[in-house]
Amino acid sequence: MTRTVLLLSIGLTGLACDGKDDNTAPDDGSTDSAEDTDGTDGTDGTDEADEADEADEADDTGDTGDTGDTGDTGDTGGTAADACNLLTEEIDGGADGTVDSRKTYTYDADGNLLTLEVDSDADGTVDQRLTRTYNGDGNLLTEETDSDGDGTVDQRSTYTYDGEGNWITWEVDSDADGTVDQRYTFTYDTNGNQLVVEYDGDNDGTVDYRKTSTYDADGNVLTEAYDYDADGTVDQRYTFTYDTNGNRLTQAYDYDADGTVDSRDTNTYDADGNLLTRESDGDADGSVDQRSTYTYDADGNLLTTETDDDVDGTADRRSTYTYDADGNLLTEEYDADADGTVDQRYAFTYDTNGNRLTAEVDTDGDGTVDWLYTYTYDC
Repeated sequence: MTRTVLLLSIGLTGLACDGKDDNTAPDDGSTDSAEDTDGTDGTDGTDEADEADEADEADDTGDTGDTGDTGDTGDTGGTAADACNLLTEEIDGGADGTVDSRKTYTYDADGNLLTLEVDSDADGTVDQRLTRTYNGDGNLLTEETDSDGDGTVDQRSTYTYDGEGNWITWEVDSDADGTVDQRYTFTYDTNGNQLVVEYDGDNDGTVDYRKTSTYDADGNVLTEAYDYDADGTVDQRYTFTYDTNGNRLTQAYDYDADGTVDSRDTNTYDADGNLLTRESDGDADGSVDQRSTYTYDADGNLLTTETDDDVDGTADRRSTYTYDADGNLLTEEYDADADGTVDQRYAFTYDTNGNRLTAEVDTDGDGTVDWLYTYTYDC
């Protein structure tokens, strides 16, 4: 199946452009690196489920309601870089002073992305192009992908919204021939919480995948039920509980929806709502199989993440973070076996607005920069 946001993911993820975003304690229990990763709900691994889960995440295409985040898991600070638009990103693959690829961005007066052009070999020729349009409320209406930069649209997505700005349909024309090939629909309660996601993989009018969610009075998601073939039978069910501050306490997974919990995660928080520990019981037998711990500075910036894979009291993996006085992430060091030796290192610089100017990646921790990312902005 064609992944609808392929070009978008190539162009807009990667290393983030301000210092306040990616190094929080993760909602899914993994440890985020300085490079964004693609995460999807569901665990069946099918293309249909992955694509529909991607739709469910709602990305940045519009307001799809509160999906019940776990609460504050460590504010990484940073200055108001959101007012500045990223104009270019240049990637130097060997950090040898030669730009190997370049991305160029344009925006409308409201800061909405209009075009993304990818020059994959930095020869001055556009190899991929993404074009977007919006309505007066800033909601994304169309997204067109020119996958080879020849000026011909190869894929088109169209989005619609309800009166509250909630995203209600996503139609994908995979080859831009004017025929809708895939369709997603979203429904909400009166509070804007997303209740149902349905995916029609061939736009024949028959739903091929369905996800249903329930919420508490505060908008925290309580249950997620996945029907991967939309036959009316739930195939997987997730259940969540929260404390009075809305922090997620437990995540229980019933992978075959037989009513028996197959794995469970339990979280604890400090008084500020920062995630302190996550304990995973992989087979829900009451014994902790993995433990992750998080520490923070006085400003709530994440300082360390340690994972004990066999709960023997010894960390097996460790990530360490440092910040400047404005709370911008300066370095992230990853120790893959927690032996005290850095195995990967990321280092960042910023301008006075808090915009990330450079990102250096040392992939093997030998002290040599292997990848250099350079960014420019409109302010």
